[in-house]
Amino acid sequence: MVKATAEAGFTLLSPRRGFNKYEEVRAVANWCEKYGIDYMPWMRGSLAAPGDQRPAGQKLMWANGRQQPLWSPNSGELWRWLTRHIVEHAKISVHCRRLVGVFLDFENYAPGGDKQPHCYGLSYDDAIWSEFVRDQRISEPCTDPPRRA
Repeated sequence: MVKATAEAGFTLLSPRRGFNKYEEVRAVANWCEKYGIDYMPWMRGSLAAPGDQRPAGQKLMWANGRQQPLWSPNSGELWRWLTRHIVEHAKISVHCRRLVGVFLDFENYAPGGDKQPHCYGLSYDDAIWSEFVRDQRISEPCTDPPRRA
């Protein structure tokens, strides 16, 4: 597949599978080196949150107050997940120069997105709302999620 991609004149390969299988990432990077094209593993830029996520209140929340079953962009869980995989790709790229980055896809594929085309713009989840109230020194904050925006 890498050879056919290169022969067709493409200069970059970004397959939608295997970003978290590091031996495969390394193998594809080596094949890209062999055929003279660059490589960016494709990775979804959102992470599903379980229904009983801990700590509570860290699901993505839209301005209308509806939650989506994704970790908020403000959650440590999302950032630990992104960091873990991106750092592993960076380590591989030290030895495989054709691995030039990671393609992060922030398009919203999760259910309940209220036709929001991408994640993440701004989340009105409890975690970020509490920080906003504290930083703005709001004494009587509105706690009704649809009114937070």
